[in-house]
Amino acid sequence: MDPISRHRISCLGPRREVPEPWTVLVDLLDLLRRRLCMDLAWLGRVDGDLLVVQMASGDLGAFGLSLGSSVHRDQSLFSKVLCGDLPSLIPDVQAEPRTSSLPVVAEFGIRSYAATPVTDAAGQVYGMVGCVGRQPCPSLRQRDAGFLRMLASFLTEFVIDLRRLWDERNAVWRQVREVLDAGGPRMAFQPVADLITGQTVGVEALARFPTGLPGPEELFADAAGAGVNIHLV
Repeated sequence: MDPISRHRISCLGPRREVPEPWTVLVDLLDLLRRRLCMDLAWLGRVDGDLLVVQMASGDLGAFGLSLGSSVHRDQSLFSKVLCGDLPSLIPDVQAEPRTSSLPVVAEFGIRSYAATPVTDAAGQVYGMVGCVGRQPCPSLRQRDAGFLRMLASFLTEFVIDLRRLWDERNAVWRQVREVLDAGGPRMAFQPVADLITGQTVGVEALARFPTGLPGPEELFADAAGAGVNIHLV
């Protein structure tokens, strides 16, 4: 296994389902990316020990990421920003002794970054907003950190709804997972016959769920919303 693969295993966490990105927030991230002259701007949600990419402007694939990708907080640059061990922006991470040897820098090819926490209305940390670049960004200045903080403050008005959507999605997924872990749904099949010839012309499949749960239509809709889609073969 090559060194990059080893870093990838240690830095990336499990992929998470995320809500559909809001156009207005993507536009704000695009403004941030262009203002800071960097390759990627993103909004990430702190989920336990993970930082999950929820929305982005720029080429996530160039960094080996996609929406829903997660990074272990203890392996990320941004947890160090969150706890105050690193400043909110560094124009060249490979020229900075505190960041040059971090595995996440080598894995994702990060050469510059800017990031700051996003809090909810109660002052609790929701996640982080920031930018990364594949080249050093010598134009980064403290005024850019001020712009970043201003944007993070503005996002506070949005994360209330984002948190609600996230919590609802997690609750639905837990319910779907409990049904699947219990071996459900139980499938029953019955033939569909031609009343004239008596021949079987099809099969009706019925999904039967334990009592006390919502109906099949609602459960299948919830499962699709949680990313567990129906595949017909």
